[in-house]
Amino acid sequence: MLDKRFYSVGGYDWIYETGERNEGDERFIIGHSYATWISNDYGERLEHVRRFEDPDSAVRFGDRVRAHVNAGGEIDRDHWYEIDPAYGSRAHADLVSIGRDPVIEWEDAR
Repeated sequence: MLDKRFYSVGGYDWIYETGERNEGDERFIIGHSYATWISNDYGERLEHVRRFEDPDSAVRFGDRVRAHVNAGGEIDRDHWYEIDPAYGSRAHADLVSIGRDPVIEWEDAR
């Protein structure tokens, strides 16, 4: 169960193929968007479904959400989903202790 308070917020680059091709080239055009995540002190993390065009917007959005939750507000779980716990956190260590390492599982899936 996620702690009601979130202590960390961040964004990361989400690279994707747009489906369009460069003129005279077979390569796809690569697009960038930025995701927002929030984390509690246990290391559990949630990521928002919305993507942003620049990293500052993603982090500002996360800061607003963190302030809202820390003031007693709730997260609408229809717009957030749980992602791998922060590496080195207690949540990560608990997964490793039961034989699941999200980092290894992610690398194996590639």
